[in-house]
Amino acid sequence: MTAQKEIQNKVFTGSILMLISRMVVKSIGLVSSIILARLLLPEDFGIVAIAMAIYAFIDLFGAFGFGTVLIQKQNATVTDYNTAWTFKLLFGLCAAALLVLLAPWVAVYYQDPRLTAVIYTISLMAVLSGCTNIGVIDFQKNLDFRKELKLQVIPKLLSFSCTMVLVVVLGNYWALVFGMLVNEALNVIFSFYMNAFRPRFSLASARELFGFSKWLMLNNAIDYINKKVPILLTGQLLDSKAVGLFSVGEEIALLPTSEIAAPINRATYPVYAKLKDDKAELRKAYLNTINLSASISLPAAAGIAFLAPLLVPTVLGPVWVPMTEMMQWLALAGFVISLSSNVGYVFMATGSPRYLVFTNVLRAAIFIPALYFFIKLYGLTGIGYALLLAASILMVVTHISIARLVALDAFAVLKVTLRAIAASTLMCLALYGFQLLAGNWPDLLLLLSSVALGAVVYGSLLLLFWQLAGCPDSLEKMIVSRYLPGLMPKDNSTT
Repeated sequence: MTAQKEIQNKVFTGSILMLISRMVVKSIGLVSSIILARLLLPEDFGIVAIAMAIYAFIDLFGAFGFGTVLIQKQNATVTDYNTAWTFKLLFGLCAAALLVLLAPWVAVYYQDPRLTAVIYTISLMAVLSGCTNIGVIDFQKNLDFRKELKLQVIPKLLSFSCTMVLVVVLGNYWALVFGMLVNEALNVIFSFYMNAFRPRFSLASARELFGFSKWLMLNNAIDYINKKVPILLTGQLLDSKAVGLFSVGEEIALLPTSEIAAPINRATYPVYAKLKDDKAELRKAYLNTINLSASISLPAAAGIAFLAPLLVPTVLGPVWVPMTEMMQWLALAGFVISLSSNVGYVFMATGSPRYLVFTNVLRAAIFIPALYFFIKLYGLTGIGYALLLAASILMVVTHISIARLVALDAFAVLKVTLRAIAASTLMCLALYGFQLLAGNWPDLLLLLSSVALGAVVYGSLLLLFWQLAGCPDSLEKMIVSRYLPGLMPKDNSTT
């Protein structure tokens, strides 16, 4: 097997393992959210969402991106690791102190005294986060995604069990708060248990690490504006109930972005770093990644958008119905975001992190004014309109940029995503016809049947279109060659 082929297989295997890890973690979180949504009120979620937005604001000042630096720097030393950990720990302590000082002021601003105690408690998460063993970065750097999967899944399973017990005992938003605290503590414990590296206090590599990470820090600050300002702005323009509806609706609607594209991006970044000096292989790896991401995220986004009117009242309950239309638009925006999110990792791998800053500044410049405007006009649904508008403009800009970097032709991305687009469109048409024929089926049965039918129709059409296209190198080929070798043409059967 050639070195290039081995790397391609690692991209696929790593992406699938990271996807499994992320989907297991998110499935646990989603089940938790569904159960909690049945037991708690939107206001409970709103209180925690506001507190976590404040936490994220403080945390972004310590988001040095040292993990990304250590992956990009192939010859990183023990001193580099120790310096990165030291900065994380020091910042965690400072962030906790700042959160304690800000808590009363936040409660006054949002006219909700409950926020004070919640933020006091959440401040402990900053300390725990700073203690996490920096050595676990090697799981990604060395493409050891099986260990990364265990590190992601095991603490989440344990904290989920703890949260379920807490919600029964406490019956309010404190179950969410303590559940997150337990999860952070377990992350620290397992980071030291699973990796033999023992960090020590050091600042010796500070200048060298900051030379790269300063752009990542600035990018994280802008990223906060894009991700957390909507929560704060919704709370200010509407109310805490709207924040709760937005928080839960976004979590479900953006599954294709946060839980499918994100783990694929995480797996491919170290591969891009190894290919950064070979433009042809880098271009091939990027297109394979876009194909993989689109093939999974598009049907998920289309399915969420189409089934939202049935899914929300059936699974979450009637109190959550006002977020349905917003969810549909957010799901479509999520797919658009997933097509452009991987571009930044190519630029980081090639030593150009400032590109991330540019794209995030552009997104904020479009998204935040549009958000204010659309919320004023359309209320909660306006959030979906604003995100879709910003994501669409940004997708065009990012693909022009990556085309210049790796010499892509104008229709390269369309070629690798066209099969997924066609299959997803026909899937939605099939679901529409099925629901017309189903008539008065019970809602839960109709929902489960629609999900199963959609998966079968999409998977079958995707394989059909792949064969009609001549069985090109793609996600379909990797899956068929491994699990359905009988469908492979004889002259195209090797991996």
